[in-house]
Amino acid sequence: MPTRTSPILFFLFFACAWIVSAVVVVVEVVNLNARFARQTAAIERDMPEDGKTENPRARFTSALHYWRVRSSVWEDDPLLIKGQAIRMFNNSYNSLSRSQTPNSFNTANRPSPSPKCFGKNTHVLKEEYEREKVRWQAKLDEAEQKLNEAAINNSELFQIKAELNRKIIDFEKNQRPLIEQNRRLNERIRVLTGESKTLEQKLCYSQDDFLSLRDAFDRLTKENSTLKEQRAFPEKLEELSRYRSQVLDYSKCITACRQSILEKDRRYDLLVQKFKKYRKCLLSKRNGIDSEDDRQSCVGSEEGSLDSSSLTGLDTIAEDLDEDNSIEFVDLENSNKMTTALERAQKLKEDKEQLELLKTKLEKDLANSQEHNDLLEFQLVELTEGSQRRNIEFFDKQCATEIELVVEDIDQSELEIKTRASVAPDFISQTRGMLHSMLCKSALFGRKDREGLRCGIEVIDSLQNVSANIILSRATYLCRKISHIKMI
Repeated sequence: MPTRTSPILFFLFFACAWIVSAVVVVVEVVNLNARFARQTAAIERDMPEDGKTENPRARFTSALHYWRVRSSVWEDDPLLIKGQAIRMFNNSYNSLSRSQTPNSFNTANRPSPSPKCFGKNTHVLKEEYEREKVRWQAKLDEAEQKLNEAAINNSELFQIKAELNRKIIDFEKNQRPLIEQNRRLNERIRVLTGESKTLEQKLCYSQDDFLSLRDAFDRLTKENSTLKEQRAFPEKLEELSRYRSQVLDYSKCITACRQSILEKDRRYDLLVQKFKKYRKCLLSKRNGIDSEDDRQSCVGSEEGSLDSSSLTGLDTIAEDLDEDNSIEFVDLENSNKMTTALERAQKLKEDKEQLELLKTKLEKDLANSQEHNDLLEFQLVELTEGSQRRNIEFFDKQCATEIELVVEDIDQSELEIKTRASVAPDFISQTRGMLHSMLCKSALFGRKDREGLRCGIEVIDSLQNVSANIILSRATYLCRKISHIKMI
């Protein structure tokens, strides 16, 4: 790229230089014209009125001579225009030729008359005229030489311009395939951007589908894990659910007992208050202070603390107070009620304590059963790992035997699996059912006996699971062995 763009830069540099030089020349010419016009106007402004004429040529020559006499600017200015200088000399020469006589050129020192200026006759010597002519001719030659040099430079610049234009055309021809290729690439990029946008939209949709599928997969895995647990240990889960239901029932019973105890306490307090009121009324009756106000005060004080049934009872008691014979019977009845209420409250407290003890025992039993279940699960995991390890070692040892012995072992193992599948599960289930029935009928057994039966049932469950895992591992081992034999 640098070698291709260097001629263009070269052409631009020369074009700029040529334009700058042309602008400089035009500016100089304009400045000279303006300067000459200003000087002429200044000279005419300084001239007297008698020297001014209407003829523009005479006016110009007179102004020029006046300017030469006054300020000598003519000799010091080297940049006068060619046409103006020629017209000035022609006018001055014509004026001299018209004003002179034919015999005036014979004398060398005789001044030649010039046009009238400022009302007087001015004369210029021939030698001075010749010197001025030679000087201006040299200046004109120098200006022509400079113009020729400028024309030569201009022609060279035009040649360089044409060459650069030709190179630019060649460069454009060479760059056309690249431009076309760039256009095709831009079109392809536009198409690819559209495809990328469509793919991004599809990716967003696929991500949404993936998230929904992942949520469904997580939900299904959780359900599968719960189903596996139920399938692996259904009886334990049932027992655990039964324990939970029992705990809930006990908690409900405890709350009901607490509420009943509170109700009994409240009733006991009410009965005590009633008894105190009755004693007070009896004392007042025995002392002879039997007034309606006392009875109403006794009854009114009880209205705020008793319900509708107690109010009706108090009304009947207030009516019975008028009868002296029924007072002792009421006292005995109240004392009996108090004793029965106290006994009931005591029984309820004892029942509450027993329920709390039973609750603590059940919680301890539940914790022990959970620990025992964890221990059995750990033992089951160890047994399964040991059986798998033994199966793997046995498989590694038997891989080196012959094919016939392997087939016999397969037959024997299949027979063993069939016998275990036909005999062992029934026997285990029967024994487990017997133990479970004994545990259900263990109301007369002690706590240790019940725990022993429960542990026996759990051990049978664990053994059943272990036997199932052993059978499964044996079957997988046989399948691997058969596949290995087929590969051999």
